[in-house]
Amino acid sequence: MTTEELELRKPVWIAMSDLFLDTDVRLLYASTARVLAESPFTVDELGLIFKKEVAPVLGWNLLAVAGVWDGFDEDWLVSRITPRTSAKPRLPSFAPAAKQDWKAVVVLIEALRRLTEPERSRRLALWEQLSKLFVVSTGAPVLEGWSLEELEAVWRNEMWPSYGLTVDLHVKHSLEGYPDREQIEQAWTRCRNAVS
Repeated sequence: MTTEELELRKPVWIAMSDLFLDTDVRLLYASTARVLAESPFTVDELGLIFKKEVAPVLGWNLLAVAGVWDGFDEDWLVSRITPRTSAKPRLPSFAPAAKQDWKAVVVLIEALRRLTEPERSRRLALWEQLSKLFVVSTGAPVLEGWSLEELEAVWRNEMWPSYGLTVDLHVKHSLEGYPDREQIEQAWTRCRNAVS
């Protein structure tokens, strides 16, 4: 791998590593998607990097009793992943959550790549606000500057196809009381009503 190729991959590896943290990574989807959308790689190429280079190195963290939750050391990460760039693609079978998180981020990457740069920044800020509805059942996101039609389109065409992918998994495997689909929709209705 050339120095130039390595420099292009580093931010991608670092962004993808967030999907293997021992915490609820849904609040990191937007920032992860931003870095990956800005990369020169196609979604298919990003998928191979995720399966072949990042997942085999970091998948263990999803099994750890008290795994890394605040971010991997970037130098360590790069030193561990660099030798894997010629390995066969392999996503550990014990990482179903990472697979779902990856699918969710892909939806956001594709949405961002259809937008201009000023639209991207605005959309990312909205995703960060709306993502809270998938994690906690109280509180209201700040939705100023958006029409009801725009909000509804983002909610139905981006939030549910991405963040909604992991709702059932979090509800089933969590003792923290994550909101279920009905509670999320109720919270969305309250937010939407506050805008209109």
